[in-house]
Amino acid sequence: MNLKIFFCDVDCLNKEIRQQGGFSYNVKGGSMLEVKIDESAGITTMTPDNALSEVDFEYATQRVNDYLKKHGKLKGIIINTRYFPGWESFGATLSHFRFVRNYHCQVSKVALVTDSAVGWLADRIVSHFVAAEVRRFAFNDLKDAQQWIAEECT
Repeated sequence: MNLKIFFCDVDCLNKEIRQQGGFSYNVKGGSMLEVKIDESAGITTMTPDNALSEVDFEYATQRVNDYLKKHGKLKGIIINTRYFPGWESFGATLSHFRFVRNYHCQVSKVALVTDSAVGWLADRIVSHFVAAEVRRFAFNDLKDAQQWIAEECT
């Protein structure tokens, strides 16, 4: 898929959602990315509600930094979304890449829990660029992903 077309499709979808009155921000200060951190397990679960934005990665950075100050390292990050929602803008894409660059050495494992073809592609490509072990799971296999991350790193 042409990246320009992908951004256009996401922009058109977001515009349509706003026109129908269905676009809203949640209580996280504008972020449409839910970030849950299980401090006892050392696992962060990120669930996007819409196309990813720069605000989403600012929010995720704040949450992960707060955890790392207390604990030093994450066992894993779970990206949990049935379908990849895309990015709101090229700036959001760059924010995503910066987030990965800044944290990939402080995370042991990344689980992509999705039925999206992007998850399949990321599973094969991302592992070449990050220190973390990356594995894809079907969307309904969240518990398996959590268990995999909880296992000791090999």
